[in-house]
Amino acid sequence: AAAAAAAAAADVAAAADAASAKAEREEAEAELQRKKQERKRMRAVQVEENRRVREATDREEKEENERRRDEARADRAREVEADFYRREAERAREQEEYYSKREDRFQDWWRQRFEEAFAEMEAEYEERYQEWQEEDERRQEEERENSAVGYVTTAEYDAHYHILGSLEAAAPGTLREIDFSWPPEDNLLLLSEEDTVEEKSKKGYRGMRVFHPDKFQQKYTTRLHPDEKDAVMARVTEVSKGVIQQYKQYKIG
Repeated sequence: AAAAAAAAAADVAAAADAASAKAEREEAEAELQRKKQERKRMRAVQVEENRRVREATDREEKEENERRRDEARADRAREVEADFYRREAERAREQEEYYSKREDRFQDWWRQRFEEAFAEMEAEYEERYQEWQEEDERRQEEERENSAVGYVTTAEYDAHYHILGSLEAAAPGTLREIDFSWPPEDNLLLLSEEDTVEEKSKKGYRGMRVFHPDKFQQKYTTRLHPDEKDAVMARVTEVSKGVIQQYKQYKIG
């Protein structure tokens, strides 16, 4: 019995040792598994950190590269722009020189043409002016000849109106055109060479009053010969118009 109990105790102790060893083994395995998971997690964290670092680095490198490309493009654009403006300025300077020389040549040509044309025009004008002057002299001479007044004397003036006044007493129906004292055509106002402006004004006014058709008819219509009444009145109208015209022509009054 003691041997059996000892054996049983030994079995229990062996079982306990075996259980303890198993528990230790399981615990060691669990610890090992935990450490493996921890190392795995750490590796994952490291990998993620490395990835973020690489991405950040790549991003920074990309941004740097883009910045450098932008700067290079900007530098190139500035160079192209500067070259463009330089070439434009050079082209403008060449054009200015060209047009300046062209303008100088044109001015020389125009000045020469102007001087030639002016000389021709001056010669033509001188010739025409001579012709105009001769024509004007001829015209003035003609006007002087045409406007020459056949002046009358004071006695002739008085005699003219004395005759007209005496005819107011003529018998009815007896006066003919030849009986009247008609003023000369070139001096219907019967001006004398010595007349003053006031005397010319009085003579003009008297002539317009005497030969006014209505007034003339009031004085002589009953004394005119029936056969010559129309002829006399026609001549009176003509003389009246001439008196007014000469009165205006000489600007009397």
